[in-house]
Amino acid sequence: MNLHYLLRAERCPRSAALRYALYSQLWDKNTYPDKPTVAALAGIVVHETVARIVRRFSEHDCTSIEDPRCSAVLKELGGYSKLFADTIADLAKALAGNPRFDIARDWSLSALEKRIPLLREYVQLQLGKISWSIRPDRKNSDAASKHDHSPVRAQLGEGVHFEVEVRYPKIKWKGIVDFLDVGNQACIIKDFKTGESSNDHILQLKVYALLWSYDRELNPKGRPASQLALCYPGAEKYVTVAPKELAELSDSLVARTIEVRASVNGPASRANVSSENCPNCDVRHLCSDYWDSSRRRKAAATNGTSIYVDDIQLELKERKGETTWSAVCLISNHFQPKTTILLRCSSPNFRCLGSLRPGMIARLAGAVVSKDDDGEYGIVNCVSNTDVIIFGA
Repeated sequence: MNLHYLLRAERCPRSAALRYALYSQLWDKNTYPDKPTVAALAGIVVHETVARIVRRFSEHDCTSIEDPRCSAVLKELGGYSKLFADTIADLAKALAGNPRFDIARDWSLSALEKRIPLLREYVQLQLGKISWSIRPDRKNSDAASKHDHSPVRAQLGEGVHFEVEVRYPKIKWKGIVDFLDVGNQACIIKDFKTGESSNDHILQLKVYALLWSYDRELNPKGRPASQLALCYPGAEKYVTVAPKELAELSDSLVARTIEVRASVNGPASRANVSSENCPNCDVRHLCSDYWDSSRRRKAAATNGTSIYVDDIQLELKERKGETTWSAVCLISNHFQPKTTILLRCSSPNFRCLGSLRPGMIARLAGAVVSKDDDGEYGIVNCVSNTDVIIFGA
């Protein structure tokens, strides 16, 4: 169990059940393919870039960005431009084979590259807020700190470690710590955030402190975390947790885990359909309860125009062109049932287009919709970020 799964399952058991089920005909991973947004990708790039820089700073005995030697180290790394280029290239390579990323790959990477000036600012702000220890033993490199899910886990030596998977076997929980600085007298845990502050972030940091305290492989002496901090681009927020609170947190996680596992288990997992849960759910296109004719919510216009993003289900009627179909609306947030629809697919990556037939049902999550100039029929554009499911006649 981990905190991300727990919070998702508590919001909607069906969402967790669908997200973490097996889809062997789609790919070889143990979950439904992740759909990384540009914001999520940007956060990963910031994390990885900070990690690359601090690792190299530590190797050159720099303890903060204020150290005069940092400029030479950055120059040796090729500067920020090369660091971002390398990190984005590695990210794209890691996501290769993910069918939801592959469809939007070019668009996502282009949008990410346009954000590099902002990402550079985020990286510089976070580097300016943190200091770190010098690793005294050069042989004790990042082999133990970069989480690779290896069965061999050993005590972490002094120095900075990134993306450390910490575990508490007794309660069967794990988590991945962004930044762990193990010193002779102190142990610091930090988590880098690019979004807005939330109470979930505070809970996440406390969970990490708990897992680290009871990870007898990485932390055999049970050394507690002496400092916890959330690093946002604009500020650093410190979190305190007492030993008694950690014990209470452990009991709470055990109880919540039991409830979550019971609620998610099996095909009868409950769907909490609501305007708060569903719009941001990345597996809503798979949820039968969400695609009900009674579902209808008011969505805001984009840029003050009559163009919207909609989750819409259509019955195909007649092919009008290579990538265009006439259809009838079945379920929509903006069109009434039986409205005539012109479906357009602008991306060449939807390989299902060649197999479409009249009478088939097309379910589209995240389609761009509008009305024709006379308002007589709806126009639905299937874009690279749209999730599509086709049902046979």
